[in-house]
Amino acid sequence: MLHIYYGRESLDKDRFLFHRIAEELSRDRRKILLLVPDQFTLQAERNAFTYLGVDGLMDLEIMSQTRLGFKVLSEVGGSGKIPVDKYGRHMLLAKILSEENESLEAFRGVNQKASFIEMTNNLISEMKQFNASPEDLLKILQETEETSILHRKLKDIHKIYTKYEELIEGKYLDTEDYLNLFVSKIGQSALIRDAVIWISGFDYFTPKSMNIIEQLMLTAKEVGVVLTADCSSGAGGCALPSESRDSDLFDLTRGIMYKLKVLAERNGIPYEETPIDGGCRIAAGDGPGKKAPALVHLEQEIYAQPHRQAIAGVSITLCQAANFYAEAETAAAKIVELIRDEGFRYRDILVICNDMETRASVIKRVFADYGITAFLDKKRDVLHHPSIEFITALIDITAKGWLYEDIFRMLKTNLAPISFEDCEDLENYAVKYRIRGSRWKTDFTYGAKAEGEDVLLRINGIRAQVYDYITAFEAGFKKKKTVRERTAAIYDFLTEKAQLPERISALIDYLMEENQYEYAEEASQIWGVIIGILDQLVELIGDEEISPEEYGAILKSGFEAVEIGLLPPTIDQILVGTMQRTRASNVKALIVLGANDGLLPAAALSESLLNEDEKTVLYKKGIEICKIDDLRAREEKLAIYKNLSKPSRFLWMSYSASDLEGRESKPSILFDKIRKIYTDIRVTKDILNSEEPMALIEASGSTLRHMTEAFRNAMEGAPLREEWLAAYRWYGHSSEHLLRPMKEGLLFTNRQEKIGKELTRRLYSKDFLAALSLSPSRLERFSRCPFSHFLNYGLKPDERRVFEIAGREIGDVYHQCFMKLSETLSVPGMDITDPGSPWMAVSREQCQAMIDSFIEEASLEYREGVIARGV
Repeated sequence: MLHIYYGRESLDKDRFLFHRIAEELSRDRRKILLLVPDQFTLQAERNAFTYLGVDGLMDLEIMSQTRLGFKVLSEVGGSGKIPVDKYGRHMLLAKILSEENESLEAFRGVNQKASFIEMTNNLISEMKQFNASPEDLLKILQETEETSILHRKLKDIHKIYTKYEELIEGKYLDTEDYLNLFVSKIGQSALIRDAVIWISGFDYFTPKSMNIIEQLMLTAKEVGVVLTADCSSGAGGCALPSESRDSDLFDLTRGIMYKLKVLAERNGIPYEETPIDGGCRIAAGDGPGKKAPALVHLEQEIYAQPHRQAIAGVSITLCQAANFYAEAETAAAKIVELIRDEGFRYRDILVICNDMETRASVIKRVFADYGITAFLDKKRDVLHHPSIEFITALIDITAKGWLYEDIFRMLKTNLAPISFEDCEDLENYAVKYRIRGSRWKTDFTYGAKAEGEDVLLRINGIRAQVYDYITAFEAGFKKKKTVRERTAAIYDFLTEKAQLPERISALIDYLMEENQYEYAEEASQIWGVIIGILDQLVELIGDEEISPEEYGAILKSGFEAVEIGLLPPTIDQILVGTMQRTRASNVKALIVLGANDGLLPAAALSESLLNEDEKTVLYKKGIEICKIDDLRAREEKLAIYKNLSKPSRFLWMSYSASDLEGRESKPSILFDKIRKIYTDIRVTKDILNSEEPMALIEASGSTLRHMTEAFRNAMEGAPLREEWLAAYRWYGHSSEHLLRPMKEGLLFTNRQEKIGKELTRRLYSKDFLAALSLSPSRLERFSRCPFSHFLNYGLKPDERRVFEIAGREIGDVYHQCFMKLSETLSVPGMDITDPGSPWMAVSREQCQAMIDSFIEEASLEYREGVIARGV
């Protein structure tokens, strides 16, 4: 039996869902499985505890689609194939694209760019979600013009996709194929047969997900799906488009409802389509479980055409901020006000910002200044982590010949047994004397007089320590041939010599002591990420022989693809996320930042191998291989509607009048729509431009900054308001230590005493008398800017010189290498065409190896000569 329940956001659908679940649990204690989106499992469990009023969940299990697949396959048996996730696929695609570059037509030359590999990975994943195989692409190719760019793109995609499928066929099982296996095993699962399935929190299902639901309908006792869609008031049936002023808002979910009914009819499964009853309607009012009348009105009118006007009162605030920082600070002050005056907790407030890439760091920093702990609900990449940087730098040192950049990239991770001070001194020496390549392998001799014997001895001691450390890795890694052997060498070095697990554990302990729980959780996942990537690398191409350069490129591509998600470390903190990703319930106040044109709703998503026009061409032909932007836009629109309908007491929305570069930014159409809906609403200024000192006195950290600015302006003649004097007296009484640096800064005068003859002699000349014979130009420079004179004649800094090899020098290197090749293969007195001549016996591979060796040797000799001449 299939049950489809639907309703607007004016209904408490969570209360309806868990009320039905409670009835089923009390009736016959059947096992109930609740399927929700991946990022919603934690919030769904919290909702379960709240609505069911229990301390634990026994017969109710909340999980994602992937987790259910794992449980089913664990029960009935899965496949003997090796599982490969998206990161393994990313590495495999990096290898394929490297090998197939010359055979590509549309994408030749961009094969090794991380963004291109990522787009290819995403497209293959989407095609599998839409059940599009390489054979389907071949049929599509026949329907496109051969001269078109779309045809060439599809031809390249088909070639890459086919090669990928050939490599994994019969041996590996990637994430999407794993779902296919899950679908085929559902009918054998006793867990599914004995359970009632509920599906909630989704607005759209891919064809692959629809396959899963179809099998659940055929196997489980009952399947209930809860969706957000319109229903007529009082009639009890689904509202027709003509009956609703915002009917197009729910086109997406109406389409899903239609597809579910088609599936049920095709399989002879009875179904019913039921609107959620009015008993779950959220009433307007001020008490518990009620919603402010203005916010009830907003849910009905935000996308309605034509809209009905109302009065906003204090429930809705619109703000125009001068820039990102003023916008974030005004939002932080509003949060402090809600907590102080309304008695809210952090968990009652949700912050939404669709521009997390640009504004997340600003929000976190400004909120911290107000004493607000914010959790950024977004995926985090791992390339920035010291452990990943340490591994990739080690491989680059070995593969690229001990370059200065790679060595200090590794040392600065603080994971090598070199202190920060030693690293700094060694780097200064390496920069000054341009240490490269083989120079690291012998004692340094440059600068013995300038640096002093003791200093040079100490630098050489540090060099020997660094050399021994890197050589311990190089010796085990470089002589290996296969991917399996190289990976084993890396693992042995990381666990035995580098002791990376122990160092990561120490880092986690330190972060926990410093109350940096978010970063501690991130660090706790890093070692698992490293081992997972290394394992998949071995499983995918373990027996192939590749060079250190190729190995490093493939491994780095795997790390580039990794994104880790974190759980909020505490339940009572501000959650900051985007409209589509972030899910929350029981929100009393919603803070929306960045309500600018192009951000709310969000513009088209990241780049794709196929542009929107090309996707639309295929879509109009009835070919659906991935999401089109129109579908993403409808998802975004529904997500905005759902989030703007969440708050029960307050909605605060702002936009920034300028971006980080000072260019003008326009408000979103939604911002303007809210202004038109409410007749009494006025757009307020940010707190920095409101000219109200009390608005700036919210938290001790932020208030001190603004108070300092007020006192500095007063010292220049501006009037000082009484509010700042009251704040100063409060700090003097409660936090005197915070005033000390403020006083020192305000009273500081940049008046310096003369440096004296002795220091002048040491700075400017060993022969002080010679220094007294100054030229007029030197005196003129001193009068214009004493500091410039000090730099040029006292410190005498040298600009860092960079030595590069141009085309002429490259020609010299090649000429030298071919001369050596000729000398090696030629025998005096023997013609090169003689059967006994080495010229006639050498193979192409041997010749290539000799040339590579000569080029490396000649390049090294040339580089060392340049360094010696430069020193």
